[in-house]
Amino acid sequence: MKRIWKMELSQKEIKMGKRILASILLPIFVFYATSLNFLALSLMSAGAANGSGTMTVDDDSVIAGAVGQVFKFTFNPSEDMDGGAVKITVPNSWSVPVEGDGVLDVDGEILVEGKNGADLDADDDGNADVSINGREIAVNIQTMSASQYFTLKYNVATIPTLAGSYEFITESKLAGGSYKKLSDARQASIDVEAGPVASYQISAIADQVVGVNFNVTITAKDAYNNTTTGSDPVSINVKAGTGQFNGRYDS
Repeated sequence: MKRIWKMELSQKEIKMGKRILASILLPIFVFYATSLNFLALSLMSAGAANGSGTMTVDDDSVIAGAVGQVFKFTFNPSEDMDGGAVKITVPNSWSVPVEGDGVLDVDGEILVEGKNGADLDADDDGNADVSINGREIAVNIQTMSASQYFTLKYNVATIPTLAGSYEFITESKLAGGSYKKLSDARQASIDVEAGPVASYQISAIADQVVGVNFNVTITAKDAYNNTTTGSDPVSINVKAGTGQFNGRYDS
């Protein structure tokens, strides 16, 4: 194919063309780069969301009705939480939280301490900035990085007598944010286990035919009527005399 025309530019025209091209492309590049920065900041903010962090407890299994125990809860942040806060709700039937002198000799008394450099002291009086509203404990954070944490000690005079799992609901928020509950996997719970066997309950027995076997259910109970475990033989009195039940034991 025969070339009809050919464009030839001088060095001066080439330089001028580059300048014109740069003046067009540079603003476009700056716009998109700035947009990407804002997007990255937004994603970072989304990652550092309200409801972050993890709460654990040092003893998560206790016996119903046990007397005198101090639990230590530990909150570990997922990121810097300067100016944020954490709220813990004590479940019903547990001792109502109260502030004290730090000796932990009063039922429900709590003691909150910043660890590894975490600053919870708003007025520099040597005490953490804590407020209690009924069963809710709010811990206000001055400065706390992702490598720092705080502990909350909680004195309980008597463990609840009803067996079951009790979740100490924890919520957190960043500076200027709103409280949001931590996910279930990052919550602290305490399991109250049934105590030793204190009595046995025997199921009602209807009229039976002489010489025919029948089933009886015997349930082991602790002192607070929680179903518990027991393997000792059980002797009961019947009209014809005293007999002993021997058979399968189900926990």
